Amino acid sequence: MTADYIRKLIYKIACDTTGEAVEMINASGRLTIPARDAIEFMVRLEALLDCSLGWTRYQPLTISVDELTDIVHRAYHARASAGKAFFSYHP
Repeated sequence: MTADYIRKLIYKIACDTTGEAVEMINASGRLTIPARDAIEFMVRLEALLDCSLGWTRYQPLTISVDELTDIVHRAYHARASAGKAFFSYHP
């Protein structure tokens, strides 16, 4: 999967989610996803990556609640302590 192909898929998801034309997104070079659409955009992006990269497996998920809590907690705090966010907020 090339970077150009991934870029086109991101444009498609953004356009499908927001209704904005690809030319508008391309002109600014930035994604500006309204708050009301942000969750839908991320869910669509996640689904695309899951399907494209083969991360989706149709089998039961078995993991202890404590283990899953620990994984999420560590990932969240690693990202938060590094000051990283997927999207920056620009009012």
